[in-house]
Amino acid sequence: MKHRMNELRLSDLHRHEGPAALKTLLACVLMTVGIVARAGGMDAGKQGLSTLQIWLYSCAGILAACYLIYSGVQSFKGRGDWVHDFGTDCIKVFVTGAGVVLAGYLFSAGGS
Repeated sequence: MKHRMNELRLSDLHRHEGPAALKTLLACVLMTVGIVARAGGMDAGKQGLSTLQIWLYSCAGILAACYLIYSGVQSFKGRGDWVHDFGTDCIKVFVTGAGVVLAGYLFSAGGS
């Protein structure tokens, strides 16, 4: 019985590992931007946020391109429909990209 309880605890920890890692990463990024802002003044902090924003846009664009290439290859091989599967994937990428750009715009508009 005691061995079974240890398994449950380990599985619970494993299930919650992803969100904790994401929170840790976000905290590290936010602390780094704060340190840069204190070390070089407010202009350096704004530059750090601008660099972070460009990096996030780049990563989102690369991931979207890989997703569309994967979906296109699947449709080309006959595992998916061009109109329903690939077309829907294109719309998903467009809407997600628009959300990212809108969030960046609102973030920069709120700061000014």
